Amino acid sequence: MDGILLIIKKLEKGHITIRFEHHNLGGFQRTLENIFNRLTFGIIIAALIIGSSMIITTGVRPHLFGFSALGIIGYIISGIVGLWLVFNIIRGRRYQGYWRPLFQQYIPVPRNR
Repeated sequence: MDGILLIIKKLEKGHITIRFEHHNLGGFQRTLENIFNRLTFGIIIAALIIGSSMIITTGVRPHLFGFSALGIIGYIISGIVGLWLVFNIIRGRRYQGYWRPLFQQYIPVPRNR
C-alpha cells in the first residue's frame, strides 16, 4: 500500500519517469536503411534524367553528335548509377534465391574439395 501512495505522490508532483527500451530492432533498421537508400538513389537518377533532358532540349553548347554534351554526360551517369542500383538489388540476399536459376551460368558456384 505504501508503494502505491509513493507512486501517486510522485505522479502528483510530476517526478515520475518511465523507461522504455526496444529490443531486436537491428534487422528492421537495416531494412529501412536499404529501402530509403534505394529510394534516394532512384530519385537522384530521375532528377539526372530530367535535368539531362532539359539540357538537351535547350541545345546548350558544346555539342556532341548533334546533342548537348552536358546532357549526354548526364544520361551516361544516370545510366551507370541506375545499372549499379539494379545490380545491387539483384545480388541482394533477399532476391538471390529467386534470381539464381536465371543467372546460374554467370554466377560462379564454389565447389568443396
